[in-house]
Amino acid sequence: MHSSFPNRCRHCNPAPCEQVCPTGAIARNTEHDVVSLDIHKCIACAMCAMVCPFDAVTFHAQANGMPARTVATKCDGCVDRLERNEEPACVEVCKVDALVFGELNELVAAGRVRESNSVLAATAAQTPATPPPDSIAGWRAWGQAAAEVNEEA
Repeated sequence: MHSSFPNRCRHCNPAPCEQVCPTGAIARNTEHDVVSLDIHKCIACAMCAMVCPFDAVTFHAQANGMPARTVATKCDGCVDRLERNEEPACVEVCKVDALVFGELNELVAAGRVRESNSVLAATAAQTPATPPPDSIAGWRAWGQAAAEVNEEA
């Protein structure tokens, strides 16, 4: 199957592929918190591919000038780019900005702020036919004040 979407490794913790690898070819890089693969230790047993819940492990012939030998291949998290303080290549080249990279809690918080601001802007754009009760007017005033605080942050 030829596909053009990135089936990127999620670098699970704990990683099932790491747990079943009989040679230790798959290990966690604790400095960058990614699951890495050492092709020199890989025996192509396919245990990692069988347990990967995201089907992110594939097998290809080595492309390093050595005699042809099939080994497991997976996303390496672009560790070399992370060491240069760059984002992973898949995030950089994504044409529609569907991929993001960063600390998970920060990404979730930014998404919540973005969605809250969208909802508040949509409700502020609507003019009700009858004026809202005082309880709703107070709640909307609080929401607008919260949106202003978010914009300042």
